[in-house]
Amino acid sequence: LPVNRSVETAAMDMDSAGRLWIAYEEDQIIKVLHSQPPFDLWEGPVALNRGEVSSDDICDITAFGGDRIGVMWSDQHSGAFYFRYHDDGTDPKHWSEQEIAWKASGWSNADDHISLAAASDGTIYAAVKTGGTDQLGLLVRDCRQGWDQVFHLIDIGGTRPIVVLNEIKEQIYVFYNLENGFNDVVCRQSAFKPIAFGPELPVTSGEAVKNVSSVRNRFDQQVIIVAGSKPDEQHRAYLLSRLILSGQVLPAELNGLWSWREGDAVVLYWRVSNEVLSDGFVVLRGVSAEGPFKPVASFQTNGLLVARGGQDQSVDYQFVDENPPLDVPVYYRLYTQNFARYNLLLGITHVNALQP
Repeated sequence: LPVNRSVETAAMDMDSAGRLWIAYEEDQIIKVLHSQPPFDLWEGPVALNRGEVSSDDICDITAFGGDRIGVMWSDQHSGAFYFRYHDDGTDPKHWSEQEIAWKASGWSNADDHISLAAASDGTIYAAVKTGGTDQLGLLVRDCRQGWDQVFHLIDIGGTRPIVVLNEIKEQIYVFYNLENGFNDVVCRQSAFKPIAFGPELPVTSGEAVKNVSSVRNRFDQQVIIVAGSKPDEQHRAYLLSRLILSGQVLPAELNGLWSWREGDAVVLYWRVSNEVLSDGFVVLRGVSAEGPFKPVASFQTNGLLVARGGQDQSVDYQFVDENPPLDVPVYYRLYTQNFARYNLLLGITHVNALQP
């Protein structure tokens, strides 16, 4: 590729016309190259940013909407994440106007951690890391209304996140390292709507890996996650750790989740089937859809919510929250869990404030 040795990372995707695109930062400029089959000749580059970004900034690229290719990049000078797109089949030099995907007021939030994934309806999900506060968040771009300008919190720590989508289950998965350097990888997941990420799920335990990556296409049954490990004593190339997340066998399947107030209490009622890997349930409570959420019931602490179903069975469960807030709406998140720490968000429900 016609790039210099200072390029730290490059991202690649193919548009609907079969044109391959590569995006990267070089000499403080966000650039894209393109190539036609058999991909032995590269044209460009085309510069996308206005002004200079930091030499530590980064970008990612994704095909979306059926006929577009888009690039997001960080700008640590302005503190913002930016985005531009190109219509497939048109002049490679023609790109949309620059969009601000996210910029917080009063502090610089852009950092060199970006991962893009696109749903079949053209919605773009961007997992990013902020500067200074070191938070991981999700940014969302609707194909009709643009960026929602909401920082959907994933974790208050962590680094180098990637996002993958399961449209069959309508779930967003974000994988990342717990901290800088070589260490364990974890995952958090959320429904498409509303976006609210669940507890940390361990993916590796005691393994020294970093730079998690995966395929760009959406998955339904399985997705393979790879990560680089430390060079061995013979200084060979980085090894790949293959991590598999399966959407095929779930601890339990939710058939319905309901909630209502009874006096000063709130009743939660749910029905699940095929509890093949579930040991029980955990209920978390918050006063907004975005959280924070805190546990109010767990089968591991009080024995109330122990799973009692099995394969090809449907079982009803009920939990009564005796001391919920009365003057504000109350939101609940229901998880199934087992002793191996596998957590799966089953559903979200809420009740309105108690009327005087």
